This record gives sequence, structure tokens and C-alpha cells, in this order.
Amino acid sequence: MSPSISTDLPVLTYFDLPNLGRGEVVRLFLADAGIAYKDVRIPLDATWATKKQEIIASGENPYGGLPILELDGKKYTQHIPILRFLSRKLGKYGGSTEDDVYLLDAVSDLYVDWRASWVTTLGGDKAAHLEKVPKYYHAIHDHLVKRGPGPFMLGAEASYVDFAIYQILHNDGNLQASDIASKFPRLHQLARAVEARPAAAAYLNVRRKYEPFKVSQTEPVLTYFDLPNIGRGEVLRLFLADAGISYKDVRIPLDATWAAKKQDIIASGANAYGALPILELDGKSYTQHIPILRLLAQRLGKYEATNDDDIYFLDAVADLYIDWKASWVTTLSGDKTAHLEKAPKYYHAIHAHLLKHGAGPYA
Repeated sequence: MSPSISTDLPVLTYFDLPNLGRGEVVRLFLADAGIAYKDVRIPLDATWATKKQEIIASGENPYGGLPILELDGKKYTQHIPILRFLSRKLGKYGGSTEDDVYLLDAVSDLYVDWRASWVTTLGGDKAAHLEKVPKYYHAIHDHLVKRGPGPFMLGAEASYVDFAIYQILHNDGNLQASDIASKFPRLHQLARAVEARPAAAAYLNVRRKYEPFKVSQTEPVLTYFDLPNIGRGEVLRLFLADAGISYKDVRIPLDATWAAKKQDIIASGANAYGALPILELDGKSYTQHIPILRLLAQRLGKYEATNDDDIYFLDAVADLYIDWKASWVTTLSGDKTAHLEKAPKYYHAIHAHLLKHGAGPYA
């Protein structure tokens, strides 16, 4: 049963943004608290200027900003005060001692300072903000370390501040960043702890549909040869298209310049083998197209098997595909005879797997 904070269904009004902004912290908090509410999403487009004036004229918020939370006919604005207000109503998330309250207030102020910097990136220039990020992370991390073992700001007890910190890492594209885990282990620990809370985890899984990239916090970059719809990279392009994942498609000419480019790839450490495709997610480079497909399937929570037999089945068919591709690449030199002789055996083997597995149409 949903906790009672009002006699009517609460109404949260905020921009229709891809899991960003002040209102998203409130959404995540409400989800974790198990509070049902009406989620009103306002387009941040040419209509906003008029809508803002309507909000000011109505008295909902003299400042004209969002989010606005409506409880029992009363309107509440400014997301951090809203979070504190809800914590008091619920009797949790706000600390139990004066020292707890002070600590949450102090970290909230750091979060507000971080947000004032982060919003400047919405204009496209991230350089100034990225220079400031470490100081905010260090300050919050120090509070976590001084407080105790965690995983949350108040130890084992989750607070409203933890959801704000989670959104800091999300908005900066650092939820999965390996350097954050090594430099700021307590921030990493807190993020994993938020994701492990059942109600929050359920919401985070649902909100993936609002993520612009779904598998990363920044735009994925796929680098592969500029070939006419063939090769390993084309399998990835087809997969990404089906999954609805937008990405930067970097196509490398397979000509006399490739030898030098290959050495550049090896020297950069992007792929010690010097091969393509390479998929970049949040600053990390991933190679070998079948392992990349498995990684993407795991992050999406679909396109993958759910039991040992199915996992084996997909691995077996993937191996047959790899054997087929080893034969097919020989045709690029112009002679297709040897490959065409082998093709039927691959087709028969894959067809047999499909028949054994069931009615189809997919593997």
C-alpha cells in the first residue's frame, strides 16, 4: 500500500526531460518511498514561455519554475524543500538527530552548487563544468567518509540527499565510470546501493524509456569500416537500430589509409588487436562484435537468454555464425567458390537449432 502523504493523489509537474533536472530527483524519491502520484510532464519547447507566464499568473509559483508538487490542493515548489517536506511527512529520509539534519543540509547545499554549474552544460559547452566536477565530488565524498561506513550518507539509512547524489552521477555521465569507482569509491558505493533498493530499482528500470541512449550516459560511438551494409559492424548497427539506440556512426574508409589508422588504434589502446568495430560507451572502448552484442543485451535487459539452456543455445548459434564469417571473409578477395561450397552446412546447422528450439520465428 502506498504511504499516505495526502488525501488526494499527489500531482508532480515537471519538464519532459530524459531523466534530468530537479524534478527527476523528486520522481526517484517518490518511487523509492512507494508513493503513487500523477506525473505531469511539460514539453520544454517553444510553448514553455507561455506556460511559465501562466504559472506565475496563477500564483502556483511566483518564480515561474518547475517542479511543482500538489498535495491536497496546496502547491509546493523548489525541489530540495519539497524533499525535506516529504521526509518530515513520512518520518524518514530526513535523519533522526540534529547532526543528521545538519549533514543533509550541508550536502544539499553542495548539490545545489553542483547543479548551478551543471546547468551551464545545457548550452553545449561542458568544459567549465568538467573542471569543477572533481571539487564537488571530493567534498561530497569527504562527508561520506567522515560519517562512517555507509553505504548511504546516514549509514544504513537512506536519505533524500542520496537520490540527489545519484542524479549528480547520472547527469554527469559517471554512474558506470571506472575512474569514479577508483577515485571516489564511496560515491560509487552509494550509487550501487540506491540501485539495489527494490522500489528505486524498479523505477530506474522503467525510466530507461526516457533515456536518450539507454545503454550509456553519453552518446555511444560506433567505429567501423565504410562498407556497403556488410561486416561485423553492420550486425551492431542493425542491433542498435532495433533497440532504438541513437549513436554516432563513424565510418572508416577501407583503403590505403587503413594501415596507418590501424596502428593509431593499437597505439591508443582502444584495441590491442587493431581491429574494428569499436564501441565507445561513457569513455570506455569495447571490441569484438559478439561480446559487444552480449554486453548491450545485458544493459538493456532484453535480447538475452534467461536460463542456462537458452544461454548455451545462443552461444552455440553465435559460434556457428563466427565459423560462417571466417569462411565468408575469404570472398572479399573475389573468389567465392570455396565459401559457397561450405555455406549449406552452416545453414543446415543453424536451421537444425531453430527446429529443435521451438516454433520460432526467432532463435
